[in-house]
Amino acid sequence: MERAVVTNLSSKGGEESVEFEDYLSLGRGKGNLLQVREAQASRFHAEIVRREDGYWLRDKQSTWGTLVDGAPIFQPFHVVGFFS
Repeated sequence: MERAVVTNLSSKGGEESVEFEDYLSLGRGKGNLLQVREAQASRFHAEIVRREDGYWLRDKQSTWGTLVDGAPIFQPFHVVGFFS
C-alpha cells in the first residue's frame, strides 16, 4: 500500500516525521499521530485523509485555522503534489 510522510518543522527548532497510509491527525493533544508543538495549534487541529483521488487536508474547527503556503483553508484542501 502507498504511504505518505509528513514532516513537522517547529518554529522552536526540531523536526519530526510521521509515515502514514490513510489517516493522520495533527494537533497539540497527545492523541494525535503528529503532535504539533506550537501554541497556535489546537489540541485536535487538522487531519489528512486518503481518498480514492488522493490526500485531503481538513481543518477540525481549530481556533486559529489551518494554513497552506500561508493562506487559510476553509474547506477540505486536495494536497496534490505534496505527496508522491
